[in-house]
Amino acid sequence: MMVPNDVLDGVVRFTAARRKETGGYGATPLLPATIEDTFYALSIFEMARSQGHAQSFISPWQDISLKNYLEDQLEDPPISGKLIYRLLTGCRIAGVTSNKKYLADLLQGLVGDDLFLERAYYLCRAARELIGDEDMAAGIHKKVFANVKVMSWKTAREAKMWAFLGQGTQFLSEAREKITAWLQNCQNCDGGFGFMPGTTSFIENSHACLRGLALLGKAPNDPAGARAFIISCRTGSGGFSRMQGAAPFLDATWHGLKALRAL
Repeated sequence: MMVPNDVLDGVVRFTAARRKETGGYGATPLLPATIEDTFYALSIFEMARSQGHAQSFISPWQDISLKNYLEDQLEDPPISGKLIYRLLTGCRIAGVTSNKKYLADLLQGLVGDDLFLERAYYLCRAARELIGDEDMAAGIHKKVFANVKVMSWKTAREAKMWAFLGQGTQFLSEAREKITAWLQNCQNCDGGFGFMPGTTSFIENSHACLRGLALLGKAPNDPAGARAFIISCRTGSGGFSRMQGAAPFLDATWHGLKALRAL
């Protein structure tokens, strides 16, 4: 669903206030910039831009300090699959270009032999979405399923990753209804979702469950309740918190917008 404009107004102001002199973004006005928080901020701006949001004074695509910050990060890239995906996504949004072969070699070097679920998920997404290398994505996909007999997961994030990686496989065909029911059962009476059935609702778990269900072509048991929970996490600052009454952060704000869009 589209994010309401009044929500985007507050979110854009909240996010812009997290920019640092370095050009990157931090979790709070007092914390330094990080790759993750810069990713959250740029993704938030991109979501607002994609909806034609009117506050066009936010122009990360023309921010020279931001580009310099991202280029500096690329010179000594992280070895985490999640962080490299988020760094490269930030570069794409900000218009920072790199040699495609360099990026392909960088990703391939992170694949390795011990390709656990989270790394496979982020590297597969990076290969497909950021450098358009379907052969690499297929190789990662094949490797992660080589020794899988039955899909298993312990958290909503893991279930979402299997829903993504399992697209078009017999594994997902067999597990689809089980994953769907499990994700739906993560929803609580307050409308939010826990990281597993019977646990406390938080906005990041709500995002994971709603995204997983969307990948499966399914809906939550109570869509209106899910939306109400997400909106209840909105704060007076314009950002979102993990749950009602908590402090707002960039990551929670990103999860909130992504959860609303998954409904």
